[in-house]
Amino acid sequence: MTTDRRPLAVRLVGFPPEAGHALAHGLSRAPAEGPSYLCLSEDSLQDPDIYLANGTELRALAVIASLAAGDIRPALVLGATGVLLPYPNLPLPVQW
Repeated sequence: MTTDRRPLAVRLVGFPPEAGHALAHGLSRAPAEGPSYLCLSEDSLQDPDIYLANGTELRALAVIASLAAGDIRPALVLGATGVLLPYPNLPLPVQW
């Protein structure tokens, strides 16, 4: 049985280059029974399906906090935050 795997576009926010590459590599190895993930480049004009934000970077938290309230913009914060946000939070390092 084959299934069409629609890729989910991911926007990484506030990660240093090496961490961004590691996250993109981990997401590219997603199990075959679920969606696939494509990390958008910084200059991509495509809207992401989900944001992954660095919870230790205040600028990244400001970016996701500024998303329009009426828009559906799912986000996941990775790492500790000192700010209460309406997004789920996972600790770093990521447990694949």
